[in-house]
Amino acid sequence: MQYFPLIKHTLLESFSLNGGWIELKANSDLTKEQNNYKFGTLKYDNGLSNLALFQGWSSNYQKVTSGMPLYRKSNILGYIANDNTKFVFIPEVSINPVFNSLTIIPVVYNNWHMNRFSIINFIPQNLSSKIFNKLLLKFTLLDDWITPAFKFEGEYFSMKTVVKPSKPIVLAYFTYKGQIFKLELVGNISKKNGQNNKYINYKNDSWILIEGENNISSKQAIFFATELRKMFSVVLARPLNTTQLSKKGIDKSTHRYLTEDLYFLEMRFRDNKNKLFITEMFQENIDIQLNNLIPNWFNKSKNFDLLIQDYLLTETVK
Repeated sequence: MQYFPLIKHTLLESFSLNGGWIELKANSDLTKEQNNYKFGTLKYDNGLSNLALFQGWSSNYQKVTSGMPLYRKSNILGYIANDNTKFVFIPEVSINPVFNSLTIIPVVYNNWHMNRFSIINFIPQNLSSKIFNKLLLKFTLLDDWITPAFKFEGEYFSMKTVVKPSKPIVLAYFTYKGQIFKLELVGNISKKNGQNNKYINYKNDSWILIEGENNISSKQAIFFATELRKMFSVVLARPLNTTQLSKKGIDKSTHRYLTEDLYFLEMRFRDNKNKLFITEMFQENIDIQLNNLIPNWFNKSKNFDLLIQDYLLTETVK
């Protein structure tokens, strides 16, 4: 399993991507669309993202009357500059129109706004052959709070100790909208030697892996990430941030493994640098019964959900 995002950036970092951008149409041949690319930069900063284009799309877009004077375009594909292995997919971009028919501006540089985009290692065509039924999630403090089971394997004759992560641990099963999901804890332990090999540092990484029976949409993936973030924030009594949300899948026709890293707009909390006390560390099936908590959380009542929102807001402003 690939643990880390495709471009090595978390959802809390700021970065930019230069590239060519084009509208995806049904049965469009992207190899013959060079003249239709618009060039510019996708800028991501603390959850906010926009697409800055030079000589971008003209202003004859279809107006969306939803109470906001916005023009929108859908299904934007970005070719990252100097990289032919990863792409950017934007479901929708919007812009505030400028109503001034008296002035014609020959050179235009404008910013399109978006709520989410994804980094992918495939071109989103022939989606019927692509199955995405796994999510990989990471949150702040997760590495400190949830320690993956690892074992020491001593080799008697060589006097060598090897630290290895164990297999994924099933935490719970839950049902949401008629589909059964399995939630697992997965971990990775990386080793780094100290000065002159006098000591060894082991770094713990923990992820939550959700596997469904069928395809998991990006909208549903964001919902799961948001709900689990809220759940862990309540359990730990301190707000958490989402740092990674990745969809994992396979192309049935080519048998190629697929990855889609989602960057989406959500509430950000101030960085909590306080480490967890040992008494707060996760104890499986002792302190918290996740096998009961998680199914109940995803089927909670509306009144309880409002109570949670009020609690998290109170914790944030403290």
